Amino acid sequence: MAFHISVTKMRKNMADTDFEREFLEAHNAYRQDHGAPPLTLSRELSVSAQSWADHLLAIRMLKHSPQSDKGENIFCMQSSRPMKISGKQPVENWYNEIKDYNFSRPGFTPNTGHFTQVVWKDTKELGVGIATDGTTIFVVGQYVPPGNMNVQSYFERNVLPPGSSAKGGGGGSWLIFTQRNNQRWIVQVQKVKIQAKILFQPTS
Repeated sequence: MAFHISVTKMRKNMADTDFEREFLEAHNAYRQDHGAPPLTLSRELSVSAQSWADHLLAIRMLKHSPQSDKGENIFCMQSSRPMKISGKQPVENWYNEIKDYNFSRPGFTPNTGHFTQVVWKDTKELGVGIATDGTTIFVVGQYVPPGNMNVQSYFERNVLPPGSSAKGGGGGSWLIFTQRNNQRWIVQVQKVKIQAKILFQPTS
């Protein structure tokens, strides 16, 4: 999708310390509620994310970088007046996709991929870049290991319902995912599916 905007002056911006801190803290607050361990900020990933954010501002398009070894979320905002955003704002925007995620049928969908990357349990590190000309802002988050691995059982293991503990249980009702026995593992995942379906059943 192209952005047809008039730009008088383009300037590149690195995410400052406050923005990075807010960005990281927002991720970890949501992850804690989904039983995922906290992420750490990677300077190497931030350099990569910044480079891509600068590129997106230059080309005025929303598109993913060609780096397949990283997960990636992109946020864009436009205004007719100069604006600033907090590091929490893009993460909230991504996380709000939870309303469209079906925990009883886990898997990837284009409408929920940002949310699932934010809470993806196996992800360990993130980086962030921000580029703006004052009225248009691009924020890029990059993640390793990448989330949204569309392999059988990966979404069950990595995108847990709200209220889950870091071990895969929440409020004493969710089962632990760390069993060594393959047969026990399958049984536990199936039980979690059933509980998720009950907890997130739409109300009329």
